[in-house]
Amino acid sequence: MELVIAGVLISSLVEYLKRKFRTSRKGTFALIAVIAILGASAFKALAFYGLWEAFFGILVIAGAFYAFIIKNVEAVLTEKEN
Repeated sequence: MELVIAGVLISSLVEYLKRKFRTSRKGTFALIAVIAILGASAFKALAFYGLWEAFFGILVIAGAFYAFIIKNVEAVLTEKEN
């Protein structure tokens, strides 16, 4: 599961950077390679020091907070404006 989350984070980052810098195919491939190596290093370092569980927990809590609280508040505020 952890590798899936890491892959999603890396894919999202690559997509953002690809659009921001308008990279070519080769540039995008190089970007993926560099970010994958950095991401794998970060993942291994977090796992080695036992911090991956904390990082993963923070991601889950932040995602839940965003999905349930922020989205509902936005929906209520949007309804009041209309």
